[in-house]
Amino acid sequence: MLSITGVKASQAANYYSKDDYYFREQKAAELITGEAVVGSSYLTYDKMKEIVEQRIKDVKGEDAQLTNDDRIAEDLTFSAPKSVSILAALSTPEVREKIINAHRDAVAEAIKYIVEAGMIQTRDADGNRVAVSSNSVITARFDHFVNRNMEPHLHSHVLLLNAVERGQDGQVRSVYAYEVYKNQALLGTIYRQLLASRLEELGYKVVWKEDSKGHPVFEIAGFTEEQLKGFSSRREEILNRLQELGLENSPKAAQVACLDTRKPKEEVVDPVKLYNVWAEKASELGIKLPQPQLQQESHEKQELKDINLVIYAEKVINELIQQNGYARLHEIELKVAENLAKHQVTANLQQIRNAVDSAMSRLEKKLGEIIKLGNDSVGREYITFRNLILSAVKAETIGLREANAYDKAIVEDALQKALLHFKEEKGFTPSDQQLDAVRNALIANSDCVWVGMAGAGKTTSLTVLRETAQNLNIPILGTSFTGKACDVLQNESG
Repeated sequence: MLSITGVKASQAANYYSKDDYYFREQKAAELITGEAVVGSSYLTYDKMKEIVEQRIKDVKGEDAQLTNDDRIAEDLTFSAPKSVSILAALSTPEVREKIINAHRDAVAEAIKYIVEAGMIQTRDADGNRVAVSSNSVITARFDHFVNRNMEPHLHSHVLLLNAVERGQDGQVRSVYAYEVYKNQALLGTIYRQLLASRLEELGYKVVWKEDSKGHPVFEIAGFTEEQLKGFSSRREEILNRLQELGLENSPKAAQVACLDTRKPKEEVVDPVKLYNVWAEKASELGIKLPQPQLQQESHEKQELKDINLVIYAEKVINELIQQNGYARLHEIELKVAENLAKHQVTANLQQIRNAVDSAMSRLEKKLGEIIKLGNDSVGREYITFRNLILSAVKAETIGLREANAYDKAIVEDALQKALLHFKEEKGFTPSDQQLDAVRNALIANSDCVWVGMAGAGKTTSLTVLRETAQNLNIPILGTSFTGKACDVLQNESG
């Protein structure tokens, strides 16, 4: 499970209060990303305040200070499934450490995925979302092993500091985490896939199912629902409070119910006493801890799994691009991870990416080559397939010409008329290369794609193409991904 909430400066000190016996020896907050900025592997409370306050001074002036109400970070809380927490709590110290490390590694990989996928952003002077320097993203992990009811509950709070370096100019600005909130459920699935993969490597069998909202979740095989509920009184309190308030079980409502039913923190309990309480309860519930079964998968079984991975990935990509007309790679990977989990298939990030690559190659044979449609505001490519573009164009009754409807002489005459008007308005003549691009677009017996760096003259060529086509009575349809881009296209090329 992944939950997300904002953290005010007045709340940040609470994260450094060690009330959990199992992690009392852990240095305050271990960094996942941002070591180069912090200059250490750990983040202290004072350093956290210093970094965010300096960002405020850079924006508002040297006299500005960090106030208690300032947003100092985002809290991304990753919670292990209840069966994982119970197994870790009742196992030997050696086994417990392996399970905790599997959780920590899954959290770290999920956070790095979020950063690499460009979901941590900031804004430019005009308020547009822009990329950040990935090395400037600071995330620090706080581990906990129990909930407020002193039940096993392995989870980590990851603080994403509200200060990042803007990629375009190096200015330090506040974090814009809209995409993290938007993809909360899918990112939770990524974490669960990464954790499940590591647990399977340790020899445990996992069982995937869907929760009440239809999201894929898993538990370690060998626990009944009754046994899991026996160690989940905190969750029952939250659900009961939601029912009392007449609220649906949404992330925001659950957060309200969580705070509303939260008990004061207990004093640190002696671990032997705590273990004895858990062991007694486990005995009453008839829990027998599942034992790891390390078995090497046969070549045939692994090959079959790889094939299934590709099949499921292909279905997701086809549906996603058919529905939207295009997609970005991280959107594909998130949806594939979810689809695999819904089909009871566990996969690590590399397996997911391999499946996506193979599925894309298979789809190219069916839907034509991959077409890159340009980048979003943070530099991620939009992609589609050639045949989908053709289908979309053919579906629109806009009077497009038939291929080779105009010969070279007719096109040249219309082009020269367009050039005269262009020179009168703009005061210069397009280059021979630009004019050849216009000619080829109008007489080609296939689709035409222009690719060029910024400043290469694509807008100039489009202006001439638009006027030449109008001279030939060819309807022109201009489109782009955003209203702002469409305005630019219309203003600069007509």
